[in-house]
Formats: sequence, C-alpha cells, structure tokens
Amino acid sequence: MSWRARAAIFVAMIAIATPLLLVGTGGQAIHEGDEAIYAEMAREMADSGRVGELTWQGQPQFPRPPMTVWILAGARKIFSWPDERAVRWPLALFAALEVALVFLLGAALWRPQLGVVAAGALLASDLFVGYARYLESEPFLCVFVVGAFVCWEAARTRPRLIYGWGALLGCALMTKQLVGALPLLAPIVDRLARDEGRIPARLVWRGAIAAAVVALPWHVYATAKFGRAFLDSYLLRNVLERSTAVLLHQTRATFYLRELWRSEGALVILAAAAIGCALIGAIRKRARADLLIASWALGVLAIFSAARSRYDHYLLLAYPAMALAIGAACGKLPLRPSVRAVVAAAYLGTAALAHWPRNLAGFSGEAELRDLARVASQRYHAPARLYTYNLHGYAARYYATLDVTTLLESAEDFRLAQELQRAGMPCPVEPAPELAAALAQRPRPFALLMPRARAELVRGVALTPLAATPHYLLYGAD
Repeated sequence: MSWRARAAIFVAMIAIATPLLLVGTGGQAIHEGDEAIYAEMAREMADSGRVGELTWQGQPQFPRPPMTVWILAGARKIFSWPDERAVRWPLALFAALEVALVFLLGAALWRPQLGVVAAGALLASDLFVGYARYLESEPFLCVFVVGAFVCWEAARTRPRLIYGWGALLGCALMTKQLVGALPLLAPIVDRLARDEGRIPARLVWRGAIAAAVVALPWHVYATAKFGRAFLDSYLLRNVLERSTAVLLHQTRATFYLRELWRSEGALVILAAAAIGCALIGAIRKRARADLLIASWALGVLAIFSAARSRYDHYLLLAYPAMALAIGAACGKLPLRPSVRAVVAAAYLGTAALAHWPRNLAGFSGEAELRDLARVASQRYHAPARLYTYNLHGYAARYYATLDVTTLLESAEDFRLAQELQRAGMPCPVEPAPELAAALAQRPRPFALLMPRARAELVRGVALTPLAATPHYLLYGAD
C-alpha cells in the first residue's frame, strides 16, 4: 500500500473517531478530579500567559511536566473555546490521533490490514473509550509514544525521521516524567532483534539530542526558578513516593489484572493470548516487532504493578501494545485471508457492542457543582472565598471566579490531603471538625457549598440560602 493510501486512511480514522468520542459530551460539565485540575491549570495559564509554570489559584504547582496543560491552554487561546469544549475537543482529537497512529505503526511493523485491526481493537476497548471522554494525561502521552515508534520504523528508510523520534520522545518526557521515556525501548529492541535494518548508533544519538532540545529547557528553567521545592515535589514525592507509598487508594499487586477483566471482560483473554504469541516470537525468533510489542505491554504492566500507588488510567500506556498484539495475532491465524477478515470483524464488532453503548450513552459531569459555583461567583467577588465542605474543590474552582478552599471534617482526610499537597497536587484544605465553629473563624463575606445531607450542621449559623440542587446546598455569609 502506498504512503498516499496510508495517509488517507490515517486522516479518515481521525475524522471518524473524533466525533464518535464526542458523542453526548456537548454541554456536559467537567468531572471532579484530575480532569478539573488540568482544565483549571490550562485556564490559568491561558489567562496569565505564564507558560513556564503550572499554577493553581495563582500558586506554582509541580506535580508533572506541562505538556498536557500547554495543549489545553493553546487550544483555549487559539480557538477561544469556553468551559468544557476547551477540554473535550483536544482530548477527543488526541485519542483519535492515537488510534490513527496505531494503524500506521501496525502497517509499518507488519502490513496495513493488520494496522486497521489494531486501530479498531484500540477504538473498541472499554478503558480507552472511557478515558477519551474523561481527561487524564495518558492519551496525550500515548500519542507521543506511538508517534515516536512510527518515526523510528520510518527512519529505517528515511533517516531524517530519527529527529521525529527524538522530538516525540522529548514531548513524552514533557507529558509524564520517567514513564515518558518509553520510546527508548525502540533502540533497545533494535539491538536485541535478529532482523536486518538496524538503525546506526550515530542516528540514535542525533535523535537523543533532539529529545534533549525539547525536554531540557523547561526542566532547567523550573530548577533554576524554584530550586529544591521543584525537585522535591517533581521527583522525590511525585515519583519516588508514588512508587513506594500508597496515595489515596490501597490496592494489591493484582490490581491491573483485575481491572483489565473488569473493563474488557472475556475479550481480555484474546488480548492475553495475542501478547503470549508475541512473547513466544520474541523469545524464539527475536523478531523485532514481537520484541517491541511483548516488552511494551508486559513491561508497563509489571512496572506499574510493582508500584504502590495504582490507578486504572495508568494501564492506558499498555493499550496500544495490546491492540497491536491483537492485530499481529490476527495475521498469524492459519486461515485464508477472507476468513481472517471475518474473524477480525467479528472480534471488533463484539468489542464495540460490548463497550460503546455503555461508554457513549451517558456522560455525567459535575453539573450541580458547576451551577452552584456560578451562582457564588455572581453573588461575590474577590477577596471573598468559596468554601466546599467535605468536597473536592477542583470542579468548583474551574467554574468559579473565586478562590476555593476545602474544609475537611475528618482528621484522616486532612492528613491525606496534606500528603497530596506535598506531592504537588493542588488541594487547599483546612481542618473543620466542627463546621459551625470553623465558619465563625472565617472572614466574611464568603460562600459555602456543602452536601445537602449535612444541612443540620449549619442550623443556627448566620448564613443565607442562595441555591440548592438535589445533592448540594449553597449558602452565603455577608
């Protein structure tokens, strides 16, 4: 298949997948958690023009590199997208781009037909579709990783594309520290494989220089400006502590295996068999493609399972490898090409029917928090503050023009929040074991957003009811 034909399929996949992943998201509120954190940091960056820093309520934060926030802030600035579209459209576009790049990588490693199967397997997977509609940094990271592998394969015939591999490696490192180094797997596999066409070491060094040109300047800037505070949060606490200590959730080493079964169901058995086939090819033949896919999928799974802090979206880094393994296994079936095509279509159709209705049918963001935060912003102006009681303040902050502080009833919740702060996560919190007493100490005016179920805690306190939703209440203190 010619490069023009591949390019046409690449563009068609993006054109199809992007609107598909946006189904039902129009006008839906931002979700609480990382999505609201990224969205607010991007809003502050676009408004302030301080592109070298991640900030939360104007204060520098050091949880991760800024690439994801750069992308969101750039989209917001260029297209003047308000609120949710500034998050939904870039995320859907990058997720679609990941699908299309998996096609190109599959076509480069084997043949275009298997690349199509691999791309379809990714687009039909449950966890991938879910996180193409809830923002984490992994879809952006995967675009740079898969794109780097595509450039590496293309550099065998077009050596100048080694700079593309290096630049995308740098972008991956600017998306997530350490795990962004995954494209370095390509030269390692090259040295281990028996296949011909090894890329010369001098070209690899040129690519490494390109990666340094992309990734080093921001790290030097942040180190020079913030010094020890940056290094402690960015490396020691956000990397070392996440790998050696539990943050938020206690999980077992089997967490990711159980999550794969929960997300993909019985279809994960086929993916496991496909990775097993790749592993056999890697061991027996030391075939480059099998080495890459097996070490990519199993390496990510092993490293993240060994870490103490485990979250399901970390698995997304292994999903392109799993999809490529499925495509490769399809090509190895001892069947006629027409029968293999039917088998592949049946698998993709079953996966899509199993996962799309649930993932694309509903989309529940924090609409209640959005509405109440806007009411508070209409009523009060800085330096008045919005307090949230026993609620994360991330989504409320994104929709409010007021600074937000969370009041926590539980001493254990307050301790955990302080640990997150030390790891560079934006979560301004204050202890409030007795809510009425805590409110009496706050300077007025302020707004209070709290669960409706705890309304009895403010009886007798001089507060004005401002608005209510099925789950939350908003009070004002003038």
